[in-house]
Amino acid sequence: MIKIVLPGDPISKMRPRFSKFGTYDLQKPQKHAAKFQILSQINKNPLIPYPDGVAIDLEITFYFKVREGDKNLFDWGLLEHTSKPDIDNLEKFVLDCLPGIVYQDDRQVDRLISSKMYSEEPRTEILIVPKQPSCEDQVKEVLSLVPPSEISSMADILSCIAEWSSFNENPFRSQDGIDYEEVAYLILDLAEKHGENLKKINKKFPGLAKVLKEKMENK
Repeated sequence: MIKIVLPGDPISKMRPRFSKFGTYDLQKPQKHAAKFQILSQINKNPLIPYPDGVAIDLEITFYFKVREGDKNLFDWGLLEHTSKPDIDNLEKFVLDCLPGIVYQDDRQVDRLISSKMYSEEPRTEILIVPKQPSCEDQVKEVLSLVPPSEISSMADILSCIAEWSSFNENPFRSQDGIDYEEVAYLILDLAEKHGENLKKINKKFPGLAKVLKEKMENK
């Protein structure tokens, strides 16, 4: 779970303006400021942005400053926010700021819960809860990215490299029987043919190898 706090009065999305030159967004500066705040709070999280396919639960709470005349009701815990701005427009502003930073696309938002409240400290609090797929689902997705024929190809190349490396206890020791150019070619061939898929898997499933290793050791 990740918590993001945007200080200040919650912002409601405005409709774009139209002119003879097209449409333009009056809230660009506010959105840039909100995105900067979001980035500053998540920039050390290696899992963000959550990749396409990971479902996201969002819980957003909009805190508005208590008006002086409502202070007593607020202190009693009886003050409800039933005035403008509308909650759907508040949601839209936040949802405009999250894609590409916290997750890839709005379609990943599986559930959205929002509420308006009062506080002495106006702010917007965003709770982001990724619904990580099960280990079994992830295993299936890994296998869906690599056909069996590609595994066979990788195995053949690695087998050739292993033969060269086992020629001597020190494979880099100068020996007439070692063709370094062929070893380099095999490594480059492996990277060229399979590097892209392996890089994609490594980025999409960080930590999965460790989980699977622990499961296999405990069998």
